[in-house]
Amino acid sequence: MSEQTPLMKQYFSIKERYKDAILFFRLGDFYEMFGEDAKIASSILQITLTSRNKDKEEPIPMCGIPYFTAESYIPKLLSKGYKVAICEQIEDPKFAKGIVNREVVRVITPGTYVPEQPKENIYIISLYLSNKNKGLAIADVSTGEFMIYETENPIEDEISRFQPKEIICPSSIKSDLHLKNRLSEFFLSYYDDSYFDYLEAYRTLLKYFKVSSLEGYGCENMHAAISSAGALINYLTETYRDISFKRISTFRSDHHLFIDSVSCKNLEIT
Repeated sequence: MSEQTPLMKQYFSIKERYKDAILFFRLGDFYEMFGEDAKIASSILQITLTSRNKDKEEPIPMCGIPYFTAESYIPKLLSKGYKVAICEQIEDPKFAKGIVNREVVRVITPGTYVPEQPKENIYIISLYLSNKNKGLAIADVSTGEFMIYETENPIEDEISRFQPKEIICPSSIKSDLHLKNRLSEFFLSYYDDSYFDYLEAYRTLLKYFKVSSLEGYGCENMHAAISSAGALINYLTETYRDISFKRISTFRSDHHLFIDSVSCKNLEIT
């Protein structure tokens, strides 16, 4: 690091905080990618891989795209299971003293990417497994829907109902190979367990929806669902930032008919 230029020191400092994403680093009219990110992106996006500091013993792999074409490239990376962190210049280079200040303004994931003209719902689900049942929170950032419920049904039935672009799970179940296999066709993101803590999640929901209790939404005693909902709001606030949900829609087994995945398939319900 000591041998790097100030620009590359800045890049690697930011990249350190977003290890699980491809970092789009704004340099003038381009988003540049370096190191392993450049190797991965150049292969998936079919763009030229070059290098920075070619005269050094270990030049840094590099590739880039014009910033105004990013929308055409991002879906390709998401489809391969990668997140994309957008790092912008947050000050005018003309007035910068030294290196231009940059910071990540958004992290794009499969469940938070909204194309200009979406043709289907873009669901992202947060899943919390308690001893008794399963708590689910489902959001669509393209429509503003936010739903929660609890169930004892097989998790495959619940997930297949929404066909989510992304599923948020507590980090502690990352080693659960059985669950991974059951959800293998979906994009899984693991989130720190602290965000699924019931009290933390409850406070998060009160603050976000600006209410004094969740009783008005009919979910006051749904501990597992509240845990998943609070974690999802936190996750979306960190990644999407401009989310806007007006209310919580609560589903209850005594008020709704839930159809299992096999029945949905046989009845050709889509």
